[in-house]
Amino acid sequence: MNIAILGFGVVGKGICEILKENKDSKINVVKILDRKAKNKNFVKANAALLKKISKTASSKIFTDDIKEIIKNKSIDTVVECMGGDDIPFAFCKSALTARKNVVTSNKKMLAKYYKQLLNLAKTKKVSLLFEASVCGGIPFINTLASVASVSKVDNVSGIMNGTSNYILYKMFEEDLSFEEALKGAQDLGYAEADPSDDIDGVDTKNKILISSNLAFKTVNDLKSVHAFGIRNIDITDISFCKKHKLTCKLIASATLISNKKKYILIDVFPTFISDRNSFSRVSLNNNMVCINSLGLGTIELVGAGAGSLPTGCAVVSDLELLKDGKEYKAEISKSIKINNEENICDIYFRNDSSIDKEKLVSLVEKLTKKDVIVSNFNLADDDIERLKLEGSGKKDISIYATSNTNTYLIFGLNVVQIGEIFKEYRNAFIAKI
Repeated sequence: MNIAILGFGVVGKGICEILKENKDSKINVVKILDRKAKNKNFVKANAALLKKISKTASSKIFTDDIKEIIKNKSIDTVVECMGGDDIPFAFCKSALTARKNVVTSNKKMLAKYYKQLLNLAKTKKVSLLFEASVCGGIPFINTLASVASVSKVDNVSGIMNGTSNYILYKMFEEDLSFEEALKGAQDLGYAEADPSDDIDGVDTKNKILISSNLAFKTVNDLKSVHAFGIRNIDITDISFCKKHKLTCKLIASATLISNKKKYILIDVFPTFISDRNSFSRVSLNNNMVCINSLGLGTIELVGAGAGSLPTGCAVVSDLELLKDGKEYKAEISKSIKINNEENICDIYFRNDSSIDKEKLVSLVEKLTKKDVIVSNFNLADDDIERLKLEGSGKKDISIYATSNTNTYLIFGLNVVQIGEIFKEYRNAFIAKI
């Protein structure tokens, strides 16, 4: 099997390291695309590694011209691990058009161009595999595709971002501030210098959309997915959780609703959960995903979500499938749209400054066109689960004011309405309860 690798960063090097250790793989790296291809020191520094996995001379293996790879008929599979979206898409499109298989770890590109890439691969009768795009160190995509091929999947959910989980874990376990926990993640290489995609839920949003598309055999647009991140969490929120014997995790969820008209509920939220919930036990930068299906019940998978070697393993597992003439099937056979107006949630809502209660009530009434009942929440006496049960099925909206003038519990909003509230309070921390 002859492959080309697009990008020789953390993931690209990880793939090569895994191939080096797997001496029986018979996978030959013919070319590597990298902008440093003409840097002699760069080429020399990687020569020893590449000599063990490539029949190409180290002085000729690197290129900065994608055409060298697309026109090379000996290359049957292109591995894309560049990051970004539009440029990698153009390269993958060219590879598929040239009837080369594509293996990608790029969730951002895949979430944006899922339909185009799958349809092109089908037309050209080649494969598009993407195990490494979601929870790289967990065999999730292959498992999900296998389950979806034999049983109706009802729900996919998970902790899909290791950086956010590390930050939340450290804040709870070591009483660190958000800034301290984030710096720790950056020092360990878990978080980028600009961590926005991780802490704002964007990375998780890409992953849950890919998961939803695969599980429900459909395709939807990123704009339909509502994501709320952890950027604004602070010790006040941690204290609230601890007093109620809860913890906080950034959880993504996609649920198929099969009424007279099928639709999908999908969101990304910081979520307050009890220690009875399996997600509460996921530590440090690990990931966990759950697949619920009619025939197989609940499947839980836990492991490293990212990193050079875990992601490299996921890519190589796809290559081994292709080498053996196998693949998992990603289909687009149905049109099932996201309808988050039916996605009803109860939320914890804390602003960075005191909230004008009348203004908040007025905004909620305007958004919901429903009556709003305002009550006081007694931290010592009131139980959140009891309040949720009492509010279940009610037609009105319940708002509970806490002893902090900037913190409220709001019951009965849909996800679209919560998004509109967040637009008015951009510095607020919002969590599902």
